[in-house]
Amino acid sequence: MHAEGNGAFGDMPATTKPFKVRGVSGGEVDSAGKATVRYDYLDRLDSMSQVGLASEPGQS
Repeated sequence: MHAEGNGAFGDMPATTKPFKVRGVSGGEVDSAGKATVRYDYLDRLDSMSQVGLASEPGQS
């Protein structure tokens, strides 16, 4: 997903900087073929680093 940080995220201010979110989604389906659970795993640290709200590990 590509987006722009134009809204506050919790107590962190909007930055208006573009960012990319990488991740993977999965889930579970019951015997009737109905989706019952969805899992989303996102690299939030990478996204927050792109807009200046966090540092990558090893950087200050």
